[in-house]
Amino acid sequence: PTFLPYFSRRIGLNDSGRIVPLIGAAKLSGRVGDYNIGIIDTVIDSTDELDSQNVFVGRVIKQVLDQSSVGIIATHGDPNSDYGNLLLGSDFRYLVTDFLGKYRLEANSFILGTESDDPQFEDGLSPSFGGNFVLPADEFEIDAAFLQIDDNFNPALGFSPRRGIRRYATTWTYQPRPERIEWLRQYELTYQGEYITNLEDELESSRHLFTPLSFEFESSDTVYFSFENDFDAPSEDFTVLRSATIPAGDYEWNRGIIGFETATQRMLSLTYEHSFGRFYNGERVEHSSEINFLPSKHFGLEVGYTYQDVDLPGVDFEIELASVTALLNVTPDLTWSNLCLLYTSPSPRDS
Repeated sequence: PTFLPYFSRRIGLNDSGRIVPLIGAAKLSGRVGDYNIGIIDTVIDSTDELDSQNVFVGRVIKQVLDQSSVGIIATHGDPNSDYGNLLLGSDFRYLVTDFLGKYRLEANSFILGTESDDPQFEDGLSPSFGGNFVLPADEFEIDAAFLQIDDNFNPALGFSPRRGIRRYATTWTYQPRPERIEWLRQYELTYQGEYITNLEDELESSRHLFTPLSFEFESSDTVYFSFENDFDAPSEDFTVLRSATIPAGDYEWNRGIIGFETATQRMLSLTYEHSFGRFYNGERVEHSSEINFLPSKHFGLEVGYTYQDVDLPGVDFEIELASVTALLNVTPDLTWSNLCLLYTSPSPRDS
């Protein structure tokens, strides 16, 4: 996501991913009438760098109209500094299932504000606001979204990797079910677009993803081909692998993506995707695969592997990521899962 106002693992882990000890915590969640309530209050122990402090999160949602809701959120505290931080916000979700007599329509809007004592942010309430709508149907799907984040927006219990931006995004999908082709269940044609500008409406980055070929067969197996166009205009030089510098400037590149997915109702299913093409002023090739083994309704095993080969001026490197997930379904109400992740940090090759 472009940003998150609150993420639970920000409590108990610092920015470096190290565990921060907790003195104590209390959590309350549940439903009272038309209200859904969630509250977390935590006392974080002191460390060599930071004093002990209290952090708080509160979220309330009320059901309104027939299927809609309105909510508020508040967070207080910054687990990574001794500066005070406050976030306040509200959101509205509108949902109808008989739009134009037969469609489901969902629309969301929100507004958030943060105030921080951190001297790198200006005083006062700094806003973020936006919204989206989704119109899904069997033959087509349309969605669009808008987001604006202020230069000083700082959700200390969440994430905001990019500030001072406006984001425009949309997805259009046409997915008919041809009756005259017996082996073809559904064909899909998709466009996904994203534009991100600064607050002066100057383009910073964009992404266009076209999927002109996507076939779902009667067996539920799927094959697809996509074409991706990216643009990025970093305002400052940045380094990759601590040795390759990508200078500030305008970059545009194209990539191809091919893949397939086998039917998930089988005991053994496979997903594979291969992408290739430019990457800034270099090249990048990626292979991603996943195998799912479901011998029974009580046990499942998932194995994933991703390999990237990146070639940039001054440095070539490889990245590998492997994972194994075991899932045990004891009853419909009791499930246990375990994830093992192996990450190989970028290893440069001799150029």
